[in-house]
Amino acid sequence: MKATQYFDARLIEVSAVGEIVVEYQGGTVRLPGYPRSDGMIDTWITEEIGKIGVATFAPETEHSPAFYRFEPYANQTMRRAYELDMFARPEPPGIGFDGYNVESIGWRNDVLPEGFLAPRGIVPGANGFISDETINITIGIPPEFCDLCAEVKRSPEDVLRGFIADAAGLNNYINCPRADGFGSNGSDERMMARDYFERAHGMWRDRYS
Repeated sequence: MKATQYFDARLIEVSAVGEIVVEYQGGTVRLPGYPRSDGMIDTWITEEIGKIGVATFAPETEHSPAFYRFEPYANQTMRRAYELDMFARPEPPGIGFDGYNVESIGWRNDVLPEGFLAPRGIVPGANGFISDETINITIGIPPEFCDLCAEVKRSPEDVLRGFIADAAGLNNYINCPRADGFGSNGSDERMMARDYFERAHGMWRDRYS
């Protein structure tokens, strides 16, 4: 069975049928990339040929087959430091916590040759990463909201996470990824979400603080 992630792999080829070829641990590995029916090759990925990064498995969904996604390291001196990996998970602090976003796998680069830990769910960027400091809450979701989300083929969780990111102005950049995964939908969405927040709740702000 193929690995779900190939760290420190160098992209050496991209084919017209979506296959990607990487140099990995002294050998060559051919992986199914995202297939294109028109036989064209996306220019953005050909520009990554020669770079070192990670090839990550993306499971099959109703919209796409299973494939591997190649992500070059923002800092090309980045390498995995497997000897630093932490296998023990901390005690769960709340509902839904599984330790996935806790700093638990090792990396090193030319700035930090001694190594550092980062969450398993992200690849540190050129400016590091933002730790997951989320808290867990539980709310009931009425069926009308579920129906509204279903109209646009989105889950209530996805819609609420997107609104939270827009209202709070959270950006998930490659150079400094967020371990909590929150990312805005765009500048217009941030503006409108903030306008709504101020309209609905701004009057409760302490005007004298």
